[in-house]
Amino acid sequence: ESNHNHGKMATQLWEIVGGGATGGVIVRAGEDTKSEALNRISTGAVVAELEMKGNRLHYEKLTGTGPQTGWISTDLKGKDLAVKSEKKSLTLDFMSPVEQDEDGVNLLYCKLTVLPEMTVAEVKLLCAAKSGCKPGAMIPAKGKMGERISEGSTLKETQTVGEVYSDGDQFAFIYTGGADRSEHVALVDNTLQRWRCSFVASCFQNLI
Repeated sequence: ESNHNHGKMATQLWEIVGGGATGGVIVRAGEDTKSEALNRISTGAVVAELEMKGNRLHYEKLTGTGPQTGWISTDLKGKDLAVKSEKKSLTLDFMSPVEQDEDGVNLLYCKLTVLPEMTVAEVKLLCAAKSGCKPGAMIPAKGKMGERISEGSTLKETQTVGEVYSDGDQFAFIYTGGADRSEHVALVDNTLQRWRCSFVASCFQNLI
């Protein structure tokens, strides 16, 4: 079953333990072991479980290098390639920068799974990779979508998630630039400049 965060359900985390001699574990585009090979995810990486089918894990990468998402085998010929981690994650909310309810409150668009030990800079880069926004134009800040923030609310990027966020907080930032174009994201135009945003994989697909 899929193990997304729903209500109080905790996201299962996994650590990549295989592939030490080959640069990591091979990642494929689909559940089928004969589907397109993407690259390798590095040994020691921590990933969040999106879906589990037998020994095939559909993951979202939190730390390490390699494809941001894909499918891996958790074991091969009796040898573990990935094992369940005891690490605990936090869920940060992404509020849509363009969709609001009747009261003008920004709507929840999706959720971001992060580790308490990750730095604000790592989360920013993660969001940039997923959304197509330019990291240099992102100024992380403590606040909520649609609220004014003071200059002193900006965060040091060396701070850890655990130091500044609690489970359920918004990962917010002031955005001062446009977005890079790619096949995975739509253009985020100048109307989104200086909006405080948060992101997970594909959050900005279909947003113009």
